[in-house]
Amino acid sequence: MTEPPRDSSAPQVSADAGTPLLNIPNILSGIRFIGSFGIVAIALLGGGPILFPLTFGLIMTDWVDGKLAIAWKQRTTFGARLDSLADVTFYSSVLFTIWWLKSDLLVAEGYWIIPALAAYGVSCLLGLIKFRVIPTYHTRGAKTGWLLAGLAIPLVLGLDLAWPLRVVGIWILAVNLEAILITLVLRRSAVDIPSIYHAIKLRKQQWAEENSSQSS
Repeated sequence: MTEPPRDSSAPQVSADAGTPLLNIPNILSGIRFIGSFGIVAIALLGGGPILFPLTFGLIMTDWVDGKLAIAWKQRTTFGARLDSLADVTFYSSVLFTIWWLKSDLLVAEGYWIIPALAAYGVSCLLGLIKFRVIPTYHTRGAKTGWLLAGLAIPLVLGLDLAWPLRVVGIWILAVNLEAILITLVLRRSAVDIPSIYHAIKLRKQQWAEENSSQSS
């Protein structure tokens, strides 16, 4: 029996088998991963004028690497995993920096941040239970959240403003709730899922492929 045609509007989660792992998008993710430890080191030294430029530069690598991977057809599962690892490391370093330099502010706004972190933890745990991997969906909401977090950093560290933490906390909570729904919807693990809508379409594709395989 022939395999049913794929839905061309469904998210494409796999890359060409010949795509090299050492490419510009993955190098940018690697720079973000390594640079995150530089942010921590600068924070431990009390901050300084290089903190904001370094942070902004690393945020830009996050903004650019995915676009380049798509434009140059260099998307790989390894790259998606590396990108997520770099993201977690980067934002953990930023959270540590805020705690180290502005601990009173972070503690005061903890009730906005803790639910977001808890939702992320649930999302990771659910992915590990169902697919044995930490989800790396890179949804549109998550990408917007990274931008909001990048804009919030100078406002929090430079101006002692609390409301950016609240905005980011609420947004990250919503993003991880969507990630949880995506994990529940998918039949098999996948990367680079723009939204829950795309996850539902991909589920239908996965289901059709499984039925086709069983029938053949």
